[in-house]
Amino acid sequence: MSTGPPKSRAGQRRIDLSPSLSLVLRHHRSEQERYREELGISLTDDDFVFSYPDGTPFDPSTITHAFKKIVHKAGLPEVRLHDLRHTHASLMLKAGVHPKIVSERLGHSNISITLDTYSHVLPGLQAAAAKRFDDVMELVPRIPADEGEMSAKCRQQGSSHKRARRDSNPRPSVPKTDALIR
Repeated sequence: MSTGPPKSRAGQRRIDLSPSLSLVLRHHRSEQERYREELGISLTDDDFVFSYPDGTPFDPSTITHAFKKIVHKAGLPEVRLHDLRHTHASLMLKAGVHPKIVSERLGHSNISITLDTYSHVLPGLQAAAAKRFDDVMELVPRIPADEGEMSAKCRQQGSSHKRARRDSNPRPSVPKTDALIR
């Protein structure tokens, strides 16, 4: 196994973890610390999350094989570990998380990679966005046009603004269609 810099600058990033995942990882770290303590080795911040008690990192294929066994035991269809990344992105987009945030979490160098890869998830989002707009507009107070002092003032100001624009930016007169036909 080799380690090195990520493929792009976006690959080196910080992401927020869900509270439940944070708990699982804290428990895992405390177990690692207990094992290391028994061996007389200190756990450091540079140690891998998945490693043997002595700190040697697992070979990535070890994690892949363990995942396959878990999927099989659970009676799930065959799924690759990497497919969880796609599932995560798809579920976030379907939940209405902004594509830019999903892109950052995945480490894509720009949002177009995310949108190109996951566009199949987005069609229903257009309808959802239109519905959300209507929902927000329901919260806006409505004033009937013929009622209220503000409505009259707005109409008055609107017509004076139009007049001022007309006066400052005259347009050439266009003959009426009737005049052209005669």
